[in-house]
Amino acid sequence: MLLVLICFAFFGAGIVVMTSCSRLVFAMSRDARFPVHRVMRRVHPRTRTPIPATVPILALGVVLMVALPGAALLELITASTILPALIYGATIVLHLAVRRRLGRRPGAFSLGRAELPVAVSALVWTLVSLVALINAANRLAVIVHQKGGSYEPGMFVAALA
Repeated sequence: MLLVLICFAFFGAGIVVMTSCSRLVFAMSRDARFPVHRVMRRVHPRTRTPIPATVPILALGVVLMVALPGAALLELITASTILPALIYGATIVLHLAVRRRLGRRPGAFSLGRAELPVAVSALVWTLVSLVALINAANRLAVIVHQKGGSYEPGMFVAALA
């Protein structure tokens, strides 16, 4: 019974990740901020869902499931933590690639001169996070040994120093 509940929980978490990532792709495409945005912003006329924006997210999830080593449960956990970071990193890279061609709308939010440093900092942080997530099996200081023999979540940045 517990295994059935765990399966439902993982399924729900996977749906949430896939929905949020495909929504990000759709929103960026709707605003012409994503490659092949004319295709990715299409909405199915009957279901009114962005199927073209959902398919690449599904494909990336399947590729991660096939490519990651280990038991099925470990693969599920790892893929569900890595996929959002990959999508976030891809979003930053795409923004950096097209940012000079983007028009500025009057009254729209803008970071001004801080746009490039903020984007590069976010990309660096995403890469550090991905290194920590991918190397979690090697315990890349994701957990730090505390006195008394217990393990508590720690900062993985310390491992890079």
